[in-house]
Amino acid sequence: MSGPGPAQQIGAMTVPMKNGEALIEAFAAILDTTTADAVDEALLRLGRAATDLDLGLDLRPLAAVAHRAAGRHQSRRRRELSLLALNQALAELGRHDDADRLRAAIVDTIPRLAPGTAAVWLSEHAARNALRVPLTESTVLHVGRSDGEPLGPDEVAAVQRYAQAAASRLSGLDACREAGLRQDELTGRLGTLDRTGSMMDTLLGLTTAPEPPLPAAVAEALSAGLDTVAALLDPGGRLIAAYPAGPVAAAPELARRAAADPGRVAVEPGASFRYAVAVATVARSEGTILVVRRAPLTGDELAALRRAAHVLAALRVRQNALLQAYEEMRTDLLTELLVARRPLSRPVRVLAEARRFPLDRQCLVVAIDGEAALGRVVADAAALLGGVGGRHDGTPVAVLPGDDPQAVVEALSARMRRVTGEAPRMCASDPTGPAAGTLPEAFEAARHGLALLRAAGSAHRCATTRDLALYRPLFDPERSGDVRDLLDGALRPLLDYEREHHIDLVETVHVFLATGGNASQAARRLFIHPNTMTKRLDRVSRLLGDGWQDGVDGLRLRLALHLRSLGAEQLYDQAG
Repeated sequence: MSGPGPAQQIGAMTVPMKNGEALIEAFAAILDTTTADAVDEALLRLGRAATDLDLGLDLRPLAAVAHRAAGRHQSRRRRELSLLALNQALAELGRHDDADRLRAAIVDTIPRLAPGTAAVWLSEHAARNALRVPLTESTVLHVGRSDGEPLGPDEVAAVQRYAQAAASRLSGLDACREAGLRQDELTGRLGTLDRTGSMMDTLLGLTTAPEPPLPAAVAEALSAGLDTVAALLDPGGRLIAAYPAGPVAAAPELARRAAADPGRVAVEPGASFRYAVAVATVARSEGTILVVRRAPLTGDELAALRRAAHVLAALRVRQNALLQAYEEMRTDLLTELLVARRPLSRPVRVLAEARRFPLDRQCLVVAIDGEAALGRVVADAAALLGGVGGRHDGTPVAVLPGDDPQAVVEALSARMRRVTGEAPRMCASDPTGPAAGTLPEAFEAARHGLALLRAAGSAHRCATTRDLALYRPLFDPERSGDVRDLLDGALRPLLDYEREHHIDLVETVHVFLATGGNASQAARRLFIHPNTMTKRLDRVSRLLGDGWQDGVDGLRLRLALHLRSLGAEQLYDQAG
């Protein structure tokens, strides 16, 4: 050793600092190494430095210590990197809110935690020495190396810790998804229950309404509550009403299936689903509810459909009871009005008020020619006109408000024609006050007039007692032959001549008398020449005699012609 200066002690040797700098740097290099190759290189440098200083160093113990230190340093570094990768992987789990994307991320993340490995979703076949990591009850992850070498303890620990966190995340996402599905299902059910609840409220309101509901209103409530096309069918399967309005395909077989098993919903799947449920009371079937929708009904909607059928059955029971009570009340009121020959009693007034019959207005009694079944048609038509009707003493009759007999009988005739297709013979009385007890007399007058029309052969003709007032004291309605004798005796010569020569002498005489015997005015009304009119009148005089306009013969002829104006064409054909 040469030269003074600071000294550095190495082991038991003391080396001057200037001459030992290379030796110190070599030691420092050994301490900084992290790999086996770096330790070896640092030891070579140390050996060269010791040789230069002419030191005899035994490097074997130092090499062993240095390699152990480097290995510990390397292991610590690997653990730090592994922990950093694990922390990063755990942080990434929270960024995935979809289970499928999370599963894909798990497979991509595993190789970062255990380099050289691959993760696959398998249930049966796995690589040799693969680590089996269950994530959920139905999901298993297999992690292994392609060369079949097993994973190290640190790698196994990192993978298992990550898998545990991933399993928790998957479980949470599955729970959230199931909760979302349940929430959607609950929201849908709440919406359905709200719709069907409103439907039931509407149907119950219609059931308890003062007036019977229209079928279209019932169909509309069903359509809104079930979100379908809804139709009501009668017991024969015919369409009563539908909503939305439009053609509805007939479903007779489906309706029969529903009627055969009341209380159950019959279904017919296809491009659209059709459902039918019977509306049945204890006594009989009242019809069928038919609904059509592209999507099938849910369980809640099917239950609502069955409840709707029960409510409509109750509605029909109430309507039938009201109809029966109404018929009884209507019949009672009609009878009381037509038999009371004195001012109406208080009970009758109360009954009329309940029926909303106007006792404070002028009314007419209309007698109608027809069979017993016509009484119901008369009753319905009279109710639409604000009156009452039915049968009394074997005759269909209506008591209607009004002061114009001709207008009243025309309105009643039009109503009945819509139902039956034709207007029967009828006769209306003069207006009278119903509260005074004068309706029985008006009924007798109308019935007498109807009998006279029937005896005169008037077909489908509406008349009033004012038209027939002249004949009431002259003819007994039970002796219709008297009327026929009058017509036959007064008109036969004219009718025989008309049939042979095709000249309407009856109409000529009628117009001539209606103009007060003015031949020129009568000719103008008949659109014939005055000379023609003169010739016709001469012919009438030869057929009936010169005094045909005067005396009893003239009165008889005028009566016959007036009956003709009431429409006795059929009788004239018989007389001819």
